Amino acid sequence: EVMQLIYNALTTNMKDKNIPLLNSFGYSYLDDTILVATSNEDSSISANKIVTSAGTYEIPHTFDKSLCGYKGELILKNQNTVVSFLPSNTRGAQYTLSAILNNDVLVYDGNKTTSVNVGQNTTIYYKTEKTTLSGAKSKASVGDSVSVYTNQSGDTEYVMIGSSAMTGPITVLSDLS
Repeated sequence: EVMQLIYNALTTNMKDKNIPLLNSFGYSYLDDTILVATSNEDSSISANKIVTSAGTYEIPHTFDKSLCGYKGELILKNQNTVVSFLPSNTRGAQYTLSAILNNDVLVYDGNKTTSVNVGQNTTIYYKTEKTTLSGAKSKASVGDSVSVYTNQSGDTEYVMIGSSAMTGPITVLSDLS
């Protein structure tokens, strides 16, 4: 409750300036920002950078890169350096891509193939590129990693498709039994 009170105070517009109090200290915040990729997901990104749905920013070496994929509020210093990230209640599930159909993404979930309902207007990030289901269909390959993020109601909010998560193909040349 105390943290929520401090957060509300810092992000509420000041009476006389119509800007959040946070801005007067050289900080700003971006609401509903998705952390798309770091150098862990894409080797073309510098080790001290992060690509987000709002742009590319510098990150300190202490930044928790495991937050990639999540949506939340990004707090910046001088409009270019990430100071903090406060994740929202978005939930993510990881799969391996089988196929992309008209309104569904077929994924491998353990030992079975499952269908994930993804609408044509659902935002999809293919690596660092923002696209739609039809745009991802021509780029994604069987075996790519798929992360599906849903809201508390279970509705798909956005999908992230990355590099291949599978090893193979594997050819069996003989039976050694």
